[in-house]
Amino acid sequence: MVRPNDKKNNWVTYLLIAGVVALIGVNIAYVVSSGGLGGVAEGEEAPGFTLPLLQASAAFGKEVSLAKLEGKVVLLEFWSTS
Repeated sequence: MVRPNDKKNNWVTYLLIAGVVALIGVNIAYVVSSGGLGGVAEGEEAPGFTLPLLQASAAFGKEVSLAKLEGKVVLLEFWSTS
């Protein structure tokens, strides 16, 4: 036998799942309608940029540019905690 409290909890769970699915759908629709995520397509040159070095070494505080790394394999990982 299902208790009334269980039915209420199920209803809230279904509502939360529906809300998450709706948010995902809205985000996908926005990305598709705005022309995608952007970025550089395969085979295109990456735009030039300069970044500070963030390592505990003698190079700390210096900058590196993409032009200085020409001909080398470069892996960039951008992430944020905000």
